[in-house]
Amino acid sequence: ALATPANCIAEFSLIPIGSLLKHLNVFFAQQIADIQRLMQQSGLKYQVHATGTTIERPWDQVSQIIGFAHTLIHHQGIVWIQTDIQI
Repeated sequence: ALATPANCIAEFSLIPIGSLLKHLNVFFAQQIADIQRLMQQSGLKYQVHATGTTIERPWDQVSQIIGFAHTLIHHQGIVWIQTDIQI
């Protein structure tokens, strides 16, 4: 069986999609702060920048935390979210 890579660097961004976008700019700032707290609590090495967040850890942990971030935003009322990932 093939194993996932021991370490990887991934960049991801979450983009709200929908007709309410003009009203979401202020609202989405809170979600960005919530994602930062999620990253801090995870203990993963990460860096937030203008176009997204970069994470460096084992493949499984990286994919899991990106999934957590997507789900966190979805559960806060943003129905459609585009999650862009570069590994």
